[in-house]
Parts: sequence; structure tokens; C-alpha cells
Amino acid sequence: MLFRSGVRTKKSGAMRKYEGAIAGVADLILLFPRGGKSSLCIEMKTPRVKGKRAGTQSDGQKEWQALVEKYGSVYVVCHGLIEFINSVCGYLKADPQPYINNVLRNYYKLI
Repeated sequence: MLFRSGVRTKKSGAMRKYEGAIAGVADLILLFPRGGKSSLCIEMKTPRVKGKRAGTQSDGQKEWQALVEKYGSVYVVCHGLIEFINSVCGYLKADPQPYINNVLRNYYKLI
């Protein structure tokens, strides 16, 4: 499931609220039970780059995290693609290295 898309403006925020969007819900939710957990909720944040802080959770996101974890799901905050790959592979008990290598190989083709 994907809850976040595109640029958010005041108008689009009002429309999403009208449509039933709930503040704080994770950006991605993998609805696949694994290891006694019911799902993996992923909040994507901007990574720390030179001269800038990494993205942080809002109060609403922290409340959602507490609720999700209380009822048996895993919640992670990922700062970038490598953390995302490690989190999903960790949850699925898969080796992340082939995926990381593929990302890096394709990234350096673009440079």
C-alpha cells in the first residue's frame, strides 16, 4: 500500500483529508505477516546530507508508530533507499546485498 504521492500543497492536503486520509499514517505498509508480526510500516524520510539535517517524524507519526507496534506490526523509519532495502529484507528474512549491489550498480551508471 502506498499512502504518499507527489507534492503536497494546502489544497491537496485539504482534499486528502476530505477523502479520509489520516495524519501520521506510514508512507508504505507491507501487508505480509512474517515472524509473528502482521505487517511492516515504513516511514520514508530524507537522508542526512552535507549541510542539512535528516528528516524527522512528526508527533502524529510517532503516535501512529506507537499504535502500530502495540497491535503487533513492525514500524521503521528509513532515511534513503539503502535503509529501505535493509529494513524490508530484514523483515522478510532475505539477503539485502544483491538488491543493494543492483542499486549501486545502476546509480553509478547514471553519474
